[in-house]
Amino acid sequence: MKPVSNLLELFESSAFLPLIVKEDFERLEVEGPIAANNLVIPLASILEKRAFELLRISGFRLSIICDGNDSIDLDSNALDYVDFLSSIQREIDLHFVTCIIKLICYKDSTGSSIPVFNLAEIVKYLNSLNYKQLLLLLWHKFKTNNYLAFELVEDFASDFGTGSIFFLKDRKYPTPEETVALQLLRVDRFNSIRNVSHFENAAECQFIPDDFGIINELNCPDSVRVLLNCLCGLFSIISLFDITRLVDEGIEFKLNGYKSISGILSGSRMHMASIIEYYKIYNWVYYGGNLSDKIGLTRNLVSIHLISPENLELRGNPYDSVRSAFDLYLKQNIKQYIELRSKISDQLIDQTNKATKIAEEFAGGYKKSILAVVSFFASVIVAKVFSTKELHGIFTKEASIISFAFLVISAAYFLLSYVEFSKEKIRFVKNYQNLQSRFTDLLVKEDIDRILDQDKIHKDDVAYMDSKIFRFSLMWSSTLVIMLLAVLLLSDTYNFYNIGQWFSSLIPSSVK
Repeated sequence: MKPVSNLLELFESSAFLPLIVKEDFERLEVEGPIAANNLVIPLASILEKRAFELLRISGFRLSIICDGNDSIDLDSNALDYVDFLSSIQREIDLHFVTCIIKLICYKDSTGSSIPVFNLAEIVKYLNSLNYKQLLLLLWHKFKTNNYLAFELVEDFASDFGTGSIFFLKDRKYPTPEETVALQLLRVDRFNSIRNVSHFENAAECQFIPDDFGIINELNCPDSVRVLLNCLCGLFSIISLFDITRLVDEGIEFKLNGYKSISGILSGSRMHMASIIEYYKIYNWVYYGGNLSDKIGLTRNLVSIHLISPENLELRGNPYDSVRSAFDLYLKQNIKQYIELRSKISDQLIDQTNKATKIAEEFAGGYKKSILAVVSFFASVIVAKVFSTKELHGIFTKEASIISFAFLVISAAYFLLSYVEFSKEKIRFVKNYQNLQSRFTDLLVKEDIDRILDQDKIHKDDVAYMDSKIFRFSLMWSSTLVIMLLAVLLLSDTYNFYNIGQWFSSLIPSSVK
């Protein structure tokens, strides 16, 4: 918008002009007030130079209105700079109170190119239209050359846009060869869509989703990206659903899949996160293969994944599900895909039950072993107390030996149980890996990962086993140590004193 602001600022001494800006495909209107003491008259040569900069882009009419009197106009069709400036001077001499400056730029309405002075205002204008108005307007410009070019007057870092809708900084249009190649692709894709989907407005609005697929989103302003993505999603839906037509409220649709769904989608309600899924599915359906099989399967799966007909929101990742289902469909049919998903879920439940069983078996071994040891110790203690009425020397030599034997057996059983658990854990992990690889011929990896919840359930099962085994291993080893200390403290033969004497006897006298 620099040529516009450069021209208007010639008449404003404060160098700040609050402007009201409106822009559409036909014209740009800029209007703002000027205080009586701020209106200045530039040199005719400078005004001519600034006007010429604007004339290179579009025709214009510049108007000065003082105190509501007739406007003083400078029209690009009849430029008389001296008379225009003289008329303004006469108004200044009359000491006016209020002044309005107004500029209208007229755009060339023919062809596929549109000058854009203020991109934000153009996007605002397009967003104010309903789907039917917007698409008919875009197609009216698009159909001339099978592309639409917005010539940016504002200063942008680089060009951006789609394969057929360009936002050009330096007016670098596609070559004729590129235009022909693009048209051949568009015609082929458009005919394929018409063969399987009925769009009642196809004759007056022959867009395809690729016309709105952004090539480089990094260079594209957010407002433009949202608009183009919305239209890309809209035509993806038109390409995938059975029947669609433009109405004043939005787009009326009907989808016949496993579920029959119909409704009206307005632009403000479209679920933006699902647009990517629709576009990915569209590209997969129309890029090679049996179109009839693909579109039928897609409609079945989309109807299952559809959450709400209000905004056509999709749950999960239907794109992965569609691809997996089609791979399976080539072997059998969609029913087997659903059964296969159920089978994987059942095997996951079996895996969880097995993890619980492995941990419980280890815990059960601890309970049985410790119960036997504790029962023996209790019987020895009770017998000693009843016979001698005292706790000193509870474990005789024979009882101590038997106690040590029990403890050694329990320790060996603990080690054996731990080794068996480790083997079972390795086998458990390997069975899960086999479960994953078993279905790779039938499902794509992304769908398997989604069904298995990115291995979350399996990781939780392994963590549960490790946690429970650690706790019971710690308890088991602690119990054995405590029992051993009890025997050594209460034995009349194998106590700490006697053991110390025995070790002392092994030391040579020369060392002592």
